[in-house]
Amino acid sequence: MTGEERARREPVWIASRALFLDTDPRLSYVSIVRELAGSGYLLDELWRILEDEVTPALQSNLVQAAGEWARASG
Repeated sequence: MTGEERARREPVWIASRALFLDTDPRLSYVSIVRELAGSGYLLDELWRILEDEVTPALQSNLVQAAGEWARASG
């Protein structure tokens, strides 16, 4: 991946990470959609980035108690 492609993908990665946090992702839908729509990627490309790049990097966040939930249980 070239530096230019990485720079183009980075906003997509950052916007998509909200889906893997321990907060309600619906609170971020508007900003996620705005960022993804402005990325210039087609929908199938966005799905591939989510499945192949973002999910492998962040999926462990979905099974860890952290942030708000860690404080609530302690």
